[in-house]
Amino acid sequence: MPLTRRAFVATSLLTLTACSTGTFDPALLDASGDQAVNRLRADKGLPPLSRDGGLVRAAQKQADAMAARETMSHSAGGNFAARVRPYYRGQHYAENIAAGQTTLGAAVASWIQSPPHRRNMVNRNMRAYGIASAQSAGGTRYWAMVLAG
Repeated sequence: MPLTRRAFVATSLLTLTACSTGTFDPALLDASGDQAVNRLRADKGLPPLSRDGGLVRAAQKQADAMAARETMSHSAGGNFAARVRPYYRGQHYAENIAAGQTTLGAAVASWIQSPPHRRNMVNRNMRAYGIASAQSAGGTRYWAMVLAG
């Protein structure tokens, strides 16, 4: 079945993994975006977050669902707990979503500038994260970041 969207998963330390289409546009994602999260945490005296493959999958499902529906909504991918718990066993969970930013750096910058999203990223209970994006048929890029601890 042909795909009408592109979905890319960003990983830390300049490692980028393509999803869904098997292609990768290196200009699309800026690895400094997820590194900025750990710099932000370090500035607060917090340990870095580790990239978790399960949380990346949970974030990808959310980004894909938002792109398919062309709507930015925490409920687009279904119940948050039901989406995340199969991939990560923890006690604390949070999700940041965004739409319209063309790079990972821009998405992370928007979350850093938003007090509720920033709180999620500097929550001392969080230990791991996953970030993903998907592009809708209309061309809008949707982002999801899932954090857990």
